[in-house]
Amino acid sequence: MCIYQLSKPRFRYSEYVHIGGDETNKSYYDNCPVCRKGMERFSPSNAESLLRDYVIRAAEVVKRNCKKAIV
Repeated sequence: MCIYQLSKPRFRYSEYVHIGGDETNKSYYDNCPVCRKGMERFSPSNAESLLRDYVIRAAEVVKRNCKKAIV
C-alpha cells in the first residue's frame, strides 16, 4: 500500500494534497546511500533532479486519485 492510500482519509474533504518537498535539505542527498541508489536507478544527475523526479511521481499518484497536488 502506498503512503497516499494510508493518508487518503486526511484529504477527503479537499481537492488538494500537499506533497511537500520544498523544505527538503538537498545537501543530505549526496551523502545518503539510499538517495545515491535512487540517483543511479532513476538517472537524475544531482539532488535537485532527484527531488524534482520524486515530486513528479508523487503528483502523478495524487492525480490518479482525482486530487490536485500542491508543493
